[in-house]
Amino acid sequence: MEPSFPVDGIRFYLDYEIEKDSARYLRWQLKETYEFHNPEYESMEVYDREDSYPWRRSFMPIPAESTWSTCWVTNLLPEIFTKDLANVEGDLYREMPLNFVSNHSQRLQTRYSLLVQQLALSSSAYWYWEGMKNNLQSNGGLFDSQPSLTPGNICNVDNEEEIVIGYFSVSGLSEKRIFVSEVPGMSVILDPTYCVPGPLPYSFGRLSNAFLPYYLATLSIGGEDVYGSVQKHCTDCRENKNSVNTPPEFW
Repeated sequence: MEPSFPVDGIRFYLDYEIEKDSARYLRWQLKETYEFHNPEYESMEVYDREDSYPWRRSFMPIPAESTWSTCWVTNLLPEIFTKDLANVEGDLYREMPLNFVSNHSQRLQTRYSLLVQQLALSSSAYWYWEGMKNNLQSNGGLFDSQPSLTPGNICNVDNEEEIVIGYFSVSGLSEKRIFVSEVPGMSVILDPTYCVPGPLPYSFGRLSNAFLPYYLATLSIGGEDVYGSVQKHCTDCRENKNSVNTPPEFW
């Protein structure tokens, strides 16, 4: 984040109590879940070929089972967090920085959940993930070190010369889930152009079949109804990556 362009949001931190017989090497894996909303359109329809007469096109209402405006998105975060406890003094490690969630998205609009999974690692597994972390965090600057090939313990049994990226290990696991909603003093800034109906084609009759089905919607903006084209994910939020229309059990 550039100092001259600050972005509001929240950062999560981890406090870890070091037990006498605990593992020396640790990795934390993060999964986020949040509630996502599409615009509440006044109406929706689709221009497509008819099922009974494929050579004929028409404007048709979108079936109710194909229109969802509220979904829940779950993502495995790409950041890698590791720690060698031999480098920690005392029996308590405080405020290890984890992920940052910007207020420039829907993630903090309604409710946000973070699942923190802690895994105990062997020495070799730790150094593998350390190498992956260094590669991931390289910004590509002039004086940055070049990404290196991080050796793993997976191979192609049919071709030992083939380079395979990955590491297989069995780890002890503990986890904790937390929820965040209505952060005091912070407003959520949404993209005002997200799924706003766009321009219509010059002629629907001249649309190539490659552009079908063609989705359309009416959205009230400033008291005025705007009718235009939208993408399928705007009428059905399940089309977004890792998105489902039923809340998870923990929600």
